[in-house]
Amino acid sequence: TVALAGTADAARHRTGVVFSYADAGVDDALVLHANLDFRLHGAYHALDVAVVPNRWRHWCLVVDAAGAWRALVDGQPAASGTVVAGVGLRGGGAVVVGHHLRRLGAPFEAGGALRGQVHNLCVFSYALTDDQARRVRRELKDPPPDVKQWGHFRDRKQGTVKLVAPSTVAPPTPAAFPTAAYRAETT
Repeated sequence: TVALAGTADAARHRTGVVFSYADAGVDDALVLHANLDFRLHGAYHALDVAVVPNRWRHWCLVVDAAGAWRALVDGQPAASGTVVAGVGLRGGGAVVVGHHLRRLGAPFEAGGALRGQVHNLCVFSYALTDDQARRVRRELKDPPPDVKQWGHFRDRKQGTVKLVAPSTVAPPTPAAFPTAAYRAETT
């Protein structure tokens, strides 16, 4: 399961990549575009979600051991489907926030950088229930991320990423995304 909050500076085509996970076995193991469309094991999945510049959205992708996936946007089911049973996302890959990494060891792709902000990225080794995903959205830390949590990414920033506290973009509700939290912004 991957969950995060993000916003894009403009509603352009795909608006850059918010998150990518690459491994040596498959191109585009997981790529989340700022318009909330995503690639899972190379297959493109378009979500019918309006992208409004500078509007925060919470996105959560859950993939279970049986190969079923479901995407939640702002805590609500947005789409679902299946991948090959038992495939899931393999460990040993690389996570990149704010840019597209197609394959482990491959160069970054020009034009793939996010122009926007990311907050509270969490990675879990298991499939969250919808209720758990909604609790993660509210930043209740229940359940806590067992693979990666926001501090792992925030504290290891590189390149043109800057930390903004408070965010320059107003979150949807103070309870959902506290303005005192740090957010990563790429330019």
